[in-house]
Parts: sequence; structure tokens; C-alpha cells
Amino acid sequence: MSSSWLECARWMNKIGFIPSSHWLFHRDAEPATLVDLLQDGYILCMLINHIDPKAIEFRAVTRNGANSEIVSVYNASIFLSSLRNYFKINPDHLFPPDSLYNRTDFDKVLKTLSELSKSEAYVSARVKSKLPAHSFDIVQGDNYIYMGIKESDKSYGQDEDIYGSFLEMDEENVYDIIFQPYSTLTMPSLEETVPSGKAGHVIREILETEKQYIDVLSALSQYQTSLTSMKIIQPAKLEKMFGGCVISELLSVHRQLYAELERQGHQQAAALGCAFLALYESLARRYCQYFLAIDDAVDTVVEVSGTPAVREALETLKTAASNEQCRMFGLADILRVPGQRILKYHLLLDSLVKSTNGSATRETSAANEEALEKMRDLNLYINESKRDLEARKQIEIVMQRFIDPGLQEAREYYGKLLADGDMKVTVDNCKARFTCLLFQRALLFFPPPAPAAAAGAAAAGGA
Repeated sequence: MSSSWLECARWMNKIGFIPSSHWLFHRDAEPATLVDLLQDGYILCMLINHIDPKAIEFRAVTRNGANSEIVSVYNASIFLSSLRNYFKINPDHLFPPDSLYNRTDFDKVLKTLSELSKSEAYVSARVKSKLPAHSFDIVQGDNYIYMGIKESDKSYGQDEDIYGSFLEMDEENVYDIIFQPYSTLTMPSLEETVPSGKAGHVIREILETEKQYIDVLSALSQYQTSLTSMKIIQPAKLEKMFGGCVISELLSVHRQLYAELERQGHQQAAALGCAFLALYESLARRYCQYFLAIDDAVDTVVEVSGTPAVREALETLKTAASNEQCRMFGLADILRVPGQRILKYHLLLDSLVKSTNGSATRETSAANEEALEKMRDLNLYINESKRDLEARKQIEIVMQRFIDPGLQEAREYYGKLLADGDMKVTVDNCKARFTCLLFQRALLFFPPPAPAAAAGAAAAGGA
């Protein structure tokens, strides 16, 4: 007999929200697999945006909140507000906002989604989009399996981006597919200067994958040009999709890098590190800008893709891409590629240093080692910046929901948000439940908002 959680997964597949290859359909998948997926509320908000973009202010939703109760409740409240106000679902059929994070009442979560699949607004939105309005029913008598669900201990999918099956494929898989093995390509102009053996293998890989990367950036530039001329997306949203990620600037600097790599290759192929040193400042500046903007860019792609005209245009541009590998993936996939490419350079340079050890001149070895050190530092800086950005986003939600303007002035003093959650505190022999926020330099307690107040705050934040 089927279970409600699996019926829910099948429904999401039927309406085109998840593919049949999703790990929810793995033979070892279990209720905890779906709970893990929905825990931070982001996927549920994506589901609403997929059904009808007008039903939710998707820009207000926050990613990567599985480890934050505040973010999870915030996203869940936005989702529930949409169901109550747009889809007109009876509040009695809605799960409590903290159910996702606390992994409780998951049978109520499934019942809520079942009610969504049967609502008039859902059916109407599907009809307007010329899509079938599938629904799913709760399987009676299986609610016992949703009691006390723990985190899944299965190994599949744990190394993936939790949003991968919705926004894009796993980033490493996309990178590996787009950047074919260098042996399938040839660069006869460099054959005389590229040494044989392992060093030659590494040098060719750097040169040829860089050429492929320029093709990827050119494909993104073509998306930007075509979508701008079509005038079906607001200019401000196009700017978030491409301008914030500095796609044009990345294409320009990598054309310069490739030209410098070729120049070094013709002179002495093993000295490719000099090319990275010459353009290091430009690379560092552009990629810091890119990583600050990429999540907003991908979220905007998801948002505008909810419009049939935009979705059709993106599919047309995907099919027409000049690069064969880029025709295999959507815009959200390809936008993530620069973030993978920049984090590969220190690995390629490390292989170059090791393969030319003892055979290169002292000057060449010094240049390659300096380039390796700089790209390693950039890799560390980028990863730390990404963590800081996520922390700042969580603090923004904390400030909006819990902290009054007087306390917000001290936000810089608090430092990073290290943890959040609920705890019971004894005050004058009376136990009370408080929301606890642990910063680097402060520990703050707040009475948690009632569910209705939380939903109202979320709705206000999304307006």
C-alpha cells in the first residue's frame, strides 16, 4: 500500500515540480527524506511560486535555513500566509509554522498540501497555464509512521545541494558535463611548446577548459542580450539575473586570461602561473561580486520562470544555445558554473606545480607557486564570504521579527549569529518558553510569537 508522503512526492512530480529521477523516488527513500527536504520551508515556497507566481512574494523567502528555527518558521509562515490568503484554505487545515523545523505533526503538513492540491485557486492557476491540475489524497491509517521522525541516515543525496533538483542539477555534475575531458579537444598551435607527459596533460587541461569556460560565459551573455530584447522581464529583474553577477565583466576578464595563457603557452607553456598573477586583482574583484549576487540571481530566475511566456522563452534560448553542453541545462544551471570554475583553479595550479617540479626554471616555478598560493587564498576568502553572507541573511530576519529599533543599533556589536532556538527558562520559580539567539557577544531572549502573529509578520515582510 502507498503512503501519504509518497503520494505527495508523486503529485509534485506530476505537476512538473520535481523530476522522476529525484531521490525521493529512490528505493531506500523514506518519510524522513521528504521531511529533510521541506524542513527549512524554502521548497514549499518554491512550490507555491511554481503553481502561481502571483500567490507569493518569493523575494522575501530565505534559503539555507535548515539549521535555523527562525528561518524555517519565517519561510513556513510565508507559505501558510499564501495558502490562507490566496488559496483560501481553511486555517484549521494548516500546520503550525514550527512543525517543519521540529519535525512534528508531519501528517498535518501532508494534509495541508493535499488541501492545496484540491483548492479552487490551484485548479484555476493550472488551467490558466494550460497545465493539468493533479491532486492527491491522504492515505487513511498511515499517520502513525510520521510520529517522531528523525533525520534520514541514508547516504544518497547527502552530498547534493538540497535545492539541486529544483533550481539546478548538482553543481559538480553540471561542471563535469559541460567541461568535457580535454582529450576530446585539440590545440595544435601549442603542440610545439607544450611538454609531453603529466605536465603536458595538466597544461592542456588548463588551456582547453578555459576555452570551454569562455563558451559558457558567452552563452550566458547571449541569454542576457536575447531576454533584454524580448522585453518580457522587468529591467530590474534582468539586472539581478545578470548584472549583479557581473556576467559581462567575467566574460571580458576571462578572454584576457585566455589570451595571456596562450601567450605564456607560446613562450614557455609551464609558466601559466604568470597569467593568473597578471589578472589576479581583476579575478578576485569580479568573483567577490559574483558570489554576493548569485543566490539572488538564481532566485530571480526561479521567480520569473513561473510566468509561462518567460518559461517558454528560456526553453527556446536553451535549445538555440551555440554551445552543445549548454543546451543540456537551464539558465539556473549555467549561472552556477562560474562559482565552480573559480574554485577549480587552485587545484589545476597545484597539479601544474607538482607536474613541473624539477623540470621548470626557478623563475617559472616561483611564479606558479605564487599563483597557486593566491588562488588558494581567494578560494578560502570566497568560502568564508559565502558563510558570512548566509549569517547576515539570518540576522536580517532576526532583526525584523524579534528586535526593536533601539536594539538594532547595537547589531554590529552582537557579532555573528551562532545559534538560535527555543528553550525553557525559569523566572521566579515559573517556567516559560523563550526564543534564544546566541551571538558572538550577546545572548538574547524573546517570548516566541504566536503562530498567527508569526504568519502576520511574515506576510508583512513579504509585502
